[in-house]
Amino acid sequence: MTGPRERAKKFTASQATEVLVASLLTLYDDSKTRNLSAEERLVHAWVIDELEERFPEAADAVERAFDQAEDVDLSEVDYVAVLLANIPTN
Repeated sequence: MTGPRERAKKFTASQATEVLVASLLTLYDDSKTRNLSAEERLVHAWVIDELEERFPEAADAVERAFDQAEDVDLSEVDYVAVLLANIPTN
């Protein structure tokens, strides 16, 4: 039997990149105007995990952005924007 985490991973992995990006953007936009529910925060994290797994170069770009910001202010790094900017589009 698989647990909720495994089912979520399998479901997220089955989605097209475009669907994941659109979902992440929706949650990201919503998070600017209201507090996301616990479920929405989980989905947000699962989508990011899947995109980082599919596009390790985008995950590396986020890490570099945070490394560069260490001397300034980490809050200056927009995680989602950096991640999405480094996912190739067709």
